[in-house]
Amino acid sequence: MKNTCIGILGIFFLFFSCINQEEIRLQRALKLAGENREELEKVLDHYKTMPDGNLKYKAARFLIENMIYYYSYDFPSIHAYYASLDSLLIPQRATPGYHSYLSEKIKEIEKGVNKNQIRIIKDIENIQADFLISHIDQAFEMQKYPWIQELSFEDFCEYVLPYRISKEPLTNWISFYQNALRTEIDSLVAIQATDSMVCEALRLHLVNPVDWYHYSFQLEFPATSLLNKGAGRCNDISMMAIFALRSLGIPVAYDFTPQWANRSMGHSWTLVQAQSGNFLPFQLGDEARVGDHLKNKTIEKLPKVFRHTASLQEEHLKLQYAREPVYPFFTDPYLKDVSSLYFEGVDIAADLTLPPPAKKEYAYIAVFDNKDWIPVHYAKIERNKALFTGMGKGCVYLVMYYHEDKLFPAGNPFIVEETGEIRHLSPDPTSRQTVTVTRKHPPFKYEHMDRKMLGGYFQVANRPDFSDAVEIHTITGFDKDRLPEPILLENPVSATYFRYMSAEKAHVYMAEIMVYNEDGEKLEGEIIGTYGSFHNNGMDKTKVFDGDILTYYFSHVHTGCWVGLAFDTPQKIKKVIYFPANDDNFINPQEEYELFYYDKGWVSMGKRTGDETRRFEYHHVPDHALLLLKNHTKGIEERIFTYEDEKQVWW
Repeated sequence: MKNTCIGILGIFFLFFSCINQEEIRLQRALKLAGENREELEKVLDHYKTMPDGNLKYKAARFLIENMIYYYSYDFPSIHAYYASLDSLLIPQRATPGYHSYLSEKIKEIEKGVNKNQIRIIKDIENIQADFLISHIDQAFEMQKYPWIQELSFEDFCEYVLPYRISKEPLTNWISFYQNALRTEIDSLVAIQATDSMVCEALRLHLVNPVDWYHYSFQLEFPATSLLNKGAGRCNDISMMAIFALRSLGIPVAYDFTPQWANRSMGHSWTLVQAQSGNFLPFQLGDEARVGDHLKNKTIEKLPKVFRHTASLQEEHLKLQYAREPVYPFFTDPYLKDVSSLYFEGVDIAADLTLPPPAKKEYAYIAVFDNKDWIPVHYAKIERNKALFTGMGKGCVYLVMYYHEDKLFPAGNPFIVEETGEIRHLSPDPTSRQTVTVTRKHPPFKYEHMDRKMLGGYFQVANRPDFSDAVEIHTITGFDKDRLPEPILLENPVSATYFRYMSAEKAHVYMAEIMVYNEDGEKLEGEIIGTYGSFHNNGMDKTKVFDGDILTYYFSHVHTGCWVGLAFDTPQKIKKVIYFPANDDNFINPQEEYELFYYDKGWVSMGKRTGDETRRFEYHHVPDHALLLLKNHTKGIEERIFTYEDEKQVWW
């Protein structure tokens, strides 16, 4: 009986503790609202007095309790800024060179913004009762859709109800998206569609307006702009999907990695919560079906994955009131670590072998992009150690301190092997080796193009319809460093027409072709081939002969496409040199390079100038070191590597 009483008392105190915590959160929000408290209390009072308004009252409390760190931006010309961006609509896509057009226009618009005048508008201090009430009512109206019937109230609050996603301006986006998608909604309701069916239907419906495009200004677009804009970063595309799906009552989450471990940039995607309760990743504009989005990311390594949440993460670093400045990424208290949903991570107990520039409470673990170390997780420092939980395998990490807006190493880098074992990259000055380098960045982002190009072939002919064509070469493979591929004919071939015929479903993907006669002279002619480019992006047949190996022909049709030259008179062709779609990250003649190894910072092994061999040998490089080759002449893509078994191993 004694144990039973203790159990009942424990449940009693736990119950009232939970109630007390909820009340504390609400009072915290109302206090922070300041002069805007009256607007928030109007919302609560509105639903308190409504018949059967209990769930709406709870929904209102959820939004108010969790909005305290939500905000958007404002500046004097913000409406003109967004109006100018909205003018860049999808009809412009019909213009050849659409992406170049878009790039220049966005740069012009961004120049007109005085960033010193940007100020933060906190939701808790400014949001209006009418806006919240309207939003809550519209969200509850979505319960009429068949695919939302089994959704729990907790998941409804987290994945359907939120009035904003990030820092975008507040708009009445539910009715906007419902009106835009009315035809699709009606057809899906008619067939009693499930939530995943709705998601797949919208993925296919919205795939055509979506183009990925990077721009420099970091202000989020209004929800009402995203559907029209037709271009953006992956987070813009993710947000558009979330607004569209939540406007239909589909529970959807927003996950991302702040930085890939083995390439530049991060990535974000959306997940629909299926009726099974599982979350299925997808992205608008992706060829992969719902649930398969990350399956085509076979090369990229995830060091960490977070979820943007609607609810405050009370255990987050910002809410633990750290006594020191926090690395900016981790000042967002709406981030939840969901790495375990994507991979089996490993806990890393890191020794901090270098002292901090000042006393520190926290350390950060970082991965390398093309230029800097980017923190992806944090840990409390205890006895000169830091325990980083759930880290991705197959990655190189560096533990760092954050001080006065700068990062400082807490030791040397290390590799977490696929087995979970840790291999330290501490240079050994007593053991040195000769390192041969041929590239500054791996060619992996073009490997899928290589596979598609296999089977493409070159032809010569004397009739314009190529009815008398003779095949002179078929692509069966590529140089591992993506160096120019030469075709040397045993005997010169006389021809008036020359072309490259793309492999099936390959979109051409050819960067450059150079044709030479028997005297070694480069031949010029009229550029012929399949008309147009993918999504009218300007990457047409002319790119194969523009002298720039960074541009390539991306045809609007995937099969039966070709590109070539028509000569005024028959020419004797002896040699052809071609570049597949390329990143130009091999070693080029007359360009200056510098090799570094990491030892408490980057240490130079000296500068070299490239020549026709397209390789360097560096002697006396310390063993067990992390290396980096920079090109000081041009380019921004650089990747860390180790040297193992006489080859560069990229990380």
